This record gives sequence, structure tokens and C-alpha cells, in this order.
Amino acid sequence: MPWQFGVDYDVVGRGSGQKVFDEQSDVRDMLRRQTATQWVIVSTGMFTSFLFEPAFGVVDLEHGKVHALGSWHNRLTITTSDNIGRLTAVILAYEPYAQNEVVCVAGDTFSYTRLADMVEQHIGRSVDRVT
Repeated sequence: MPWQFGVDYDVVGRGSGQKVFDEQSDVRDMLRRQTATQWVIVSTGMFTSFLFEPAFGVVDLEHGKVHALGSWHNRLTITTSDNIGRLTAVILAYEPYAQNEVVCVAGDTFSYTRLADMVEQHIGRSVDRVT
């Protein structure tokens, strides 16, 4: 099971501005071209914790800001680390076995607008909404 949790690089496509996304697409292309190794990629969306990492730049709790990447209507798919582990175990134990495919799982999907609403509800005050 090659490691490639996270964003669905088939959906994002190449040239997104994130070099690592193009590199992950290269991994998928390489796996699909070969037949010597069976593989499964678990596509989980973002790790939930990334939303709150200052370096990632989406939720800034300290300054009360939420940054939408693109439009406020764009949607995020996220999953917690604990759920990623559980879902991976289920995928590995499931019969018939997944082979040579991307398996998409998710904890939740919501818009940046909904994310800002949830942050406001959690911290008890409004946030600056930045695009």
C-alpha cells in the first residue's frame, strides 16, 4: 500500500501551484503504468489538523481569521488522523480486496463558508473572512 493519503490528486490535476501535488500525480501515473506491484491509494481529503496549522494558512485562531482558498463556495474534504487509521484497516481487511485503485473516504465535506461559521461558533465571536 504506497503512502499517499490526502488530497485526491486526480481531481486537483497538474499545475495547481503545489509542486508536491504534481509529484503525487506522477506516483499515481507510475503505479498505473506498471503491473508488477498491486497497490491501493487511500484518498482521505485533507488531514483535519492541517486546517489549523499556522503555516497552512486557512484558520488563524490567534488572529480570528479564516482564509478561503479560491471561493467561499469551494468545498474541503477532511478526515482526522484517527479515522484515517481506522478506515485504512477496514480497507485492508475488506473482501474482495481492493487492487490497483484509489479508494476515496472522508470524515466530512463542507464549504469554506461553513468552516468559518463553525470556527465562529467554536470561539464565540466573529472571524475575519479573507480570500
